[in-house]
Amino acid sequence: MYCEGIFNAIQGYFCENEIYWAKCCGVCTDGRKSVSGCYKGLRGRIKIVVSHVAWSPCCIHRQCLAAKPLPDSLKEVLNQSVKVVNFIKANSTTRLFKSLCGDMGSLHTTLLLHTEVRWLSRGNVLTRFFKLRLEVHMFFEDHPFTLSSKFYESEWLQQLAYLSDIFSEIKKKFRIAEPFHNHF
Repeated sequence: MYCEGIFNAIQGYFCENEIYWAKCCGVCTDGRKSVSGCYKGLRGRIKIVVSHVAWSPCCIHRQCLAAKPLPDSLKEVLNQSVKVVNFIKANSTTRLFKSLCGDMGSLHTTLLLHTEVRWLSRGNVLTRFFKLRLEVHMFFEDHPFTLSSKFYESEWLQQLAYLSDIFSEIKKKFRIAEPFHNHF
C-alpha cells in the first residue's frame, strides 16, 4: 500500500535518527485522501502510534499547527476580527468602507478577507485590520453591528495587536526558514 510505504519510510527515518514518535506534535501532508484517511491512510497509521498528533492537510500552511492551540481569549478575538472583516467585505458595505478610508486619507482602503484555507495570509489580515482599526471604529460608530462595541475595549484591542504581531512574526520566520526545511 502507498501509505504503508510512506509510514515505513518515516518510521525508518525516525529510528535511524533516534526521533521518538511521542515528541511528534503535528503532521502536514499534501491533503490527498490516500494520505489523510483517518483509518487506512497515513493519518490513521500515525494516530495509532501517537494519538495526540495535530493534523494539517496542506504542507503550505504548516504554521497552522503553531496557531491551533491559541488560548480561548485570543481565539475569541481572532474569530470576532474575522466576523468584522467579513461583515465589512459583504455587499455594498465594502464600498462604503473604502470611501470612508479614502476620506480619512488612510494608507489602505480595503480589508483583506480571511479564509480558513489560507493560513499564510492570516498575519496579513490581522495586520491590515489592526492598521485600519480607527477606520473600522468610525465605520461602526452609528451602526448596530454587535461587535462594534469591541473597539471601545482596550483589552480587546491589545489582544488584537498581539495577534497581529504574533502571526506576522510566524510568517516572517516561516519565510526565512522555508528553504532549509527537509521534506520526506
